Amino acid sequence: SWLPHGKSFVVLRPDVFATRVLPRYFAPEGSNSVNAKTTTVVGKDGTLVVKNKSPGVHKYPSFTRKLNRWGFRQISRGPDAGAFCHELFQREDPGLCRGMVCQKSRKMKKMPMSAAGG
Repeated sequence: SWLPHGKSFVVLRPDVFATRVLPRYFAPEGSNSVNAKTTTVVGKDGTLVVKNKSPGVHKYPSFTRKLNRWGFRQISRGPDAGAFCHELFQREDPGLCRGMVCQKSRKMKKMPMSAAGG
């Protein structure tokens, strides 16, 4: 939920958020592709059927790591403690988010040329 001033938000029920909201927008934990959510099989009558694979695991801590990569910070003190904020993510000005940049994860960083043998 957005806080009244519209400059930060809080997840009131992380457990419910992880089971009901995250599966709608993110692939399951350990999956690298949105396509990993479904599989297409041929039914008994020869028609193609799209089935959900196992529901997968959607972990709230993974979501918060993604927020951190996008530059969100969790407020630690004061009346908004626990809420997430980003100067370019505000309720009254949705166009601001176009200026947001995702930082690469450590796994995606390239090795220095000297370490790669070049």
